[in-house]
Amino acid sequence: APDLKQIADRLKQEAIVVQPLSDDLVAGYSLINDIDGKPIFVLQANNSRLIYQQGLVSLRYLGITLSIGGALAGLVIWRLFQQSVHHLAERERIQQALQQETILRQADQKYREKAEELGRTLRELRQTQTQLIQNEKMSSLGQLVAGIAHEINNPVGFIAGNIDYAESY
Repeated sequence: APDLKQIADRLKQEAIVVQPLSDDLVAGYSLINDIDGKPIFVLQANNSRLIYQQGLVSLRYLGITLSIGGALAGLVIWRLFQQSVHHLAERERIQQALQQETILRQADQKYREKAEELGRTLRELRQTQTQLIQNEKMSSLGQLVAGIAHEINNPVGFIAGNIDYAESY
């Protein structure tokens, strides 16, 4: 038979050749030699492919199991990824809030320093105003005393200047 010729060529190279005949049947071939070592016939053993079919079913179950496991693992990984993204966004939000708080604290400190400086300036202005008022009072008092002295000095000067003339009369 043509298939036996093909198998005979393979049997020259291999001791046993296994070949599936159909989905349900597998055949194994081996050369049987005589006493002189010359091949005298080909032994063919047919066996059902129940193990093969069970293997196919097992492979299908394995494929389905791996698919379901992969899908579940993908869902877990996706959920972890979402949590990571959420945590990163939350971390970014917290960092921005901290930066804003730092900026606000710096601005608050700056405004406190400005307020202290303005308070010092206001105290200095009040002190200067008080000194100016005191100086103005002293100046007014000086002018008043000068005016009184002038009013007293004029008649005294007139009298002193005319005493000689009064004595001579």
